[in-house]
Amino acid sequence: MTKKKIIVLFVVALLVISLLIFRTAGPYQPYSSYSPMADGTKAIYLLLEEVGISSAQLLDAVPSDPGLMILIEPGDTLLVNHWHDLAEWVSQGNTIFIAAQHASPLYEQLELDTELVFHEPETHRISTEQDIKHHLLQDVETLTLNWGTRLVQHDKMGFAYGDQRGIFLAEKTLGEGQIIILTQSYLLTNRFISQADNLILFLNVVRNYGQEGVWFNELAHGFSWTDEPTTAFIWPLRFAAAQLALGIALLFFFWGKRFGRPIPLTADHLPEAGEYITSLANIYRQGKAQKLALESFHQAFLDNLAKYLGAGANIPAHKLVQIFSKRPWVNVAELEELLTQCETLKAKTDITEQELFTLARNIDMWQENNLLRRPERRNMNGRQSD
Repeated sequence: MTKKKIIVLFVVALLVISLLIFRTAGPYQPYSSYSPMADGTKAIYLLLEEVGISSAQLLDAVPSDPGLMILIEPGDTLLVNHWHDLAEWVSQGNTIFIAAQHASPLYEQLELDTELVFHEPETHRISTEQDIKHHLLQDVETLTLNWGTRLVQHDKMGFAYGDQRGIFLAEKTLGEGQIIILTQSYLLTNRFISQADNLILFLNVVRNYGQEGVWFNELAHGFSWTDEPTTAFIWPLRFAAAQLALGIALLFFFWGKRFGRPIPLTADHLPEAGEYITSLANIYRQGKAQKLALESFHQAFLDNLAKYLGAGANIPAHKLVQIFSKRPWVNVAELEELLTQCETLKAKTDITEQELFTLARNIDMWQENNLLRRPERRNMNGRQSD
């Protein structure tokens, strides 16, 4: 056996051993932003990245920077052992958004009385004009309520909203900061975030209190750098290591072998603006973010043009038009018109979904006719064909 093969087998053996000595971890924790499961909250974490809001997963009691910290079904240990740190951080002008469907020691710390109510899921309509005016309920029309904790009305609440069973959304001042309480934590999970107006409620909290940064507290779900640094990433690491081991093994056994005949490379598929806008349409509609959608696929269109030309990603639009004008098969007039339409819509304050989809469809058609179906003008040796 050659030295090269011995080294490969040694690396594979190390990877397999590392998989065996990892401490077995349980499934993803409910309400964790690491979890893609139905009861996880990874969707809202990724959404903030998508819309350009700074967010991070926190493995400590409080952030070192100001902003908004999100606590979803926090364990008793965090709130009991770190309440002083939490209260001090909020008092400095920061905000904690706590969503707890079950009884939480935080309510006792805030001197709030609670009661547990049970009922079947029901649709609750936000209908009074006074409630709609509050920034937490802006554009929120319906919510699906389930069993869980309800708060008793208290004078210390700066804002309180609920149903006939009690308060489920409240805001309380603590020092220079705010504590926002939602007793229906399941509204934020991957399963329910896109239903009713749950996403709008969450984005109202982020837009009003998270401009300096948003922190998803994962210490509340048992993840910690100090106690066990690999806990938060153990399953992704195990999966990645297994894939790497399998890939090395396949490379070792099939080195130098060809499967099938060689075929010519096909043209790269350019992502279509229509596909992009369709995939995000539902979640952007929930968040009232048509302008964000427009900016996203406008930038994607510019990136496609630059990639096609082999130019830099930050090249101005008029330079792209100037370069394309030298290519006889490209309809430059339509390109200029599409770019103008993008800038015109971006300047509008109210953009309709029909305008977005019409523009996206026109961009798709232009790319297909001018970039993906361009006539082949060169032969195998790179010379102009007759």
